Amino acid sequence: MIPEFFDKKVHDKVAKELKENFGIEKIPEKIMMSGKEKMRAFTGNLTKEELRKLSEITFIESIGLYLMNWQNDEIRLTIDGATFFKDQIKKGIFEMNDKQFEEWMHGKDLEIKNEERGFRVMKYKKDFFGMGKLSAEKISNFVPKSRRIRTMEI
Repeated sequence: MIPEFFDKKVHDKVAKELKENFGIEKIPEKIMMSGKEKMRAFTGNLTKEELRKLSEITFIESIGLYLMNWQNDEIRLTIDGATFFKDQIKKGIFEMNDKQFEEWMHGKDLEIKNEERGFRVMKYKKDFFGMGKLSAEKISNFVPKSRRIRTMEI
């Protein structure tokens, strides 16, 4: 399957949502859909024909950096996406304290009461650690199991 690069209309829609939700002003020129939900940034010089030829010998989904995806008509940044846009993210940030950060990195949801809703970039000190979904009672954890801290029981 050859990923589809966004046309100007879709690119502008993604750019608008990133600006409104996270304050991100500049996004890569070439963003493509990979599968139904994944959005990847591609900065190479391959043409569509070269990508077609390449897709005959490898999985094309592996081209580009997996930045974000669509989830229920909202954009959710990946951990790599949050890192990629780190210097631009100005809004939609939840700053964790030491205890919350430890819970978060172990894959736990954060129990908090809040009236706001939506995705938040999870920040601890100077770094971002993925996204959470804010609801009235908690922030749901989206850190993939492969990136969580594992607890060893002896």
